[in-house]
Amino acid sequence: MAATEIVTTRVRTRIVSESVLLFATVAAYAVWQLGGQIDTWYHGHYGFEIESFVTWPHALLYAGWVASTTPAVLYLIESRALGAPRDALLPPGYALVILGGAVFGIGGVLDLAWHNAFGFEVGHEALVSPTHLVLIYSSGVGVTGLLWAAVAWRRRAGAVGTLAGNAAVALSLGLLLKVTLFAFLYSLPFSTDYASEGTIARNLFGFAGIGAWADMTAQVAGTTGMILYGILLALFVTVPLRRLRLPAGAIATIVLWTAALMWVATPEFWIYLPAAVAAALVGETLWMLVRRGAWGGSDGRVGYWLIAFAVPATQLYAYFALMAAFSGGISWSTALWTGAPLLAGIYGLIATAFAIPPRFAEES
Repeated sequence: MAATEIVTTRVRTRIVSESVLLFATVAAYAVWQLGGQIDTWYHGHYGFEIESFVTWPHALLYAGWVASTTPAVLYLIESRALGAPRDALLPPGYALVILGGAVFGIGGVLDLAWHNAFGFEVGHEALVSPTHLVLIYSSGVGVTGLLWAAVAWRRRAGAVGTLAGNAAVALSLGLLLKVTLFAFLYSLPFSTDYASEGTIARNLFGFAGIGAWADMTAQVAGTTGMILYGILLALFVTVPLRRLRLPAGAIATIVLWTAALMWVATPEFWIYLPAAVAAALVGETLWMLVRRGAWGGSDGRVGYWLIAFAVPATQLYAYFALMAAFSGGISWSTALWTGAPLLAGIYGLIATAFAIPPRFAEES
């Protein structure tokens, strides 16, 4: 009787699992963004003549950059070693993570060449120079990929996702919102206090170039910044709530992460952090009511429109209340400071109504 040969094949498990890949990348992007804000603080307080690639904020910034891309690269290398098919080399989203990291590295080289050719930018121009925009928004490309990856991981984890998956999605949204707002540092009310004639900001090196704090130009800049913030905040909060059915805590994560990083860049504005807490509480309360069926429930529209109006309006009205009580008082007229938050909420509502239109507008 012939002996039967039994052949067993041992399949090696991955060193970098998809779960490790996701949460290592989320953590690295958080460090990367923190490094960017600390670098902003460094220049805003000590000047731009100290520009160097050997400062400790740059060390944190570039360490976060390397760490944010390394897990995806290792996963890709391991996939090739395991003979994975081409369409399965990376989970969804990570191709953008690698692309964003690569473009950031190229942008760093271009930025060094730009500085050698044209010198170092000071103030607002540092936020809109072409090479700095490459650096800022290449990280946004990577964070977009991270968001897609978190959404895909959450779906595979279960019908409604796990607590960790929901947290990864919400934090990715907060990271992406912060990238989107980064270039508007000189417009945002939580980093530039035009309404109190620059009581805080005018004493910081990075804001020394603003010569007029009390004229109509400053009023227009401050009001426009509030409207812009209201639109972006409303969209980042409401659209993911509807599309992804995020749980309780998502609004708070998005709002508070953005506010906390603004505080890192300009810690003198810590007095306005409670305004973000108030906005988060109002948003979470409305979202709880929507999930319980109010205003048509999660499949309706009105609840999302209410959130889009209430979250930015609440934060800005609280901002003015804190300014009046603890930060030198409000220099704007009553008509101006009472109308600006209302306008920000209205524009947030309008933008959200385009993204989440009335039911009849979606019917063919």
